[in-house]
Amino acid sequence: MKKSDRHPIRHEIRGIAAILLSIFVGGSLLSFHPSDPLIWNVSGPLGNFKNLFGTIGAHLAGALFLGLGFSSLWLVLIGLGWAIISFKGEEFDSLLGTALSLTCLVLTTAALLSLALSKPIVFHGGHIMAGGLVGFYISHFLKGLVNTFGSYLLLGALFLISLMYITHLSLKWIFSTMGGWTLWLFKSITLMLDKRKAKRERAIKTKEAKKKIKSKPKVRVVVPPPQPKKEPEQVSFPFMSEGGQFKLPPLDLLNDPPERKELEIQRESLEMNARLLEKKLADFGVEGEVMEILPGPVITMYEFKPAPGIKISKVAGLSDDLALALRAPSIRIVAPIPGKAAIGIEIPNNKREIVYLKEVLASSEYRNSRHRLPVALGKDITGNPVIADLTKMPHLLVAGATGSGKSVSINTMINSILFKMGPEKVRFLMIDP
Repeated sequence: MKKSDRHPIRHEIRGIAAILLSIFVGGSLLSFHPSDPLIWNVSGPLGNFKNLFGTIGAHLAGALFLGLGFSSLWLVLIGLGWAIISFKGEEFDSLLGTALSLTCLVLTTAALLSLALSKPIVFHGGHIMAGGLVGFYISHFLKGLVNTFGSYLLLGALFLISLMYITHLSLKWIFSTMGGWTLWLFKSITLMLDKRKAKRERAIKTKEAKKKIKSKPKVRVVVPPPQPKKEPEQVSFPFMSEGGQFKLPPLDLLNDPPERKELEIQRESLEMNARLLEKKLADFGVEGEVMEILPGPVITMYEFKPAPGIKISKVAGLSDDLALALRAPSIRIVAPIPGKAAIGIEIPNNKREIVYLKEVLASSEYRNSRHRLPVALGKDITGNPVIADLTKMPHLLVAGATGSGKSVSINTMINSILFKMGPEKVRFLMIDP
């Protein structure tokens, strides 16, 4: 195709005319009815026509189907192609060559239809020859010269050459495009099969892992100590006071701790975490099993017993790798636990339990403490209260990052002394520079 120097209005008028011609020919062919009276079929008055375009449409469709058969539908496509070329402002490179190619395309299609479909085709209740009279005579002539196979070969070659000349499509482009689509389809099918195979393998591995987990003995979970029950306090009488009228503040001034969740609800979650820990350690080449779990308010310690031949130093150096694999902020490894043939792995809990001051001060460890200056420091990893004697550490430094709890820690120490000792035994001197 080449650009035309003519005025664009001429091209648009030609395009509109080509569209109208295509609509007229296509409507006439598709609405053709064999019962319509045609001048070469009846004598006398023609009567009514069922064709969409009346007398002219019926005679045009009848003539095209009689001469060219269903290859006459090419005329509709040719008209539409001509309209597109006109609207784009282009012209054919060679009008004569294009006309000869189009004629060859229509005739070879008619002949191929006659070779392939020798019997008439039923269309709207009538019978139409697939290639028309033209296709029948061309195919009959070629069969007498080169037989049926030769006719197919010759007509197919002429059809392909005509189509390539009109559309400017090369065989190289066609085969490369088909090869690309075939390769893409093959890759898509291969990828889909690989995904299904990987999914089946994961399902098998998951099933085997579940069986392996079920076959293993359940991990022993150390039950945290129950919350201390509130013991009845003895009423203070005047003769019991030691000099003065001072009374120790009651614990009712502090907030009551909430009821702790039952451990049975969390036992399954702890066992799953233990199995996950075993799997992650196995990924790093450390075989073994978790023997015991000690859940605490802030962290949970898993007692891991390595398999024979595993060096403790190999486990101790995996804290950062385990923290990354388990998505934990930090992991502390105690290797080994004093007095046990196991390694302690302390992992922070996803939901930390708040330690209430009243819970620690109401414990028997604090109330029955024989320390001269008992100081409540909180709870250990197993949930037991931690009480220290301030007289054994007269100099105490509290350090930490912002928000780590330094002020809360100091307030806890002060309150633990206030709830235990009177002013006759303890005096505070606070300096805030």
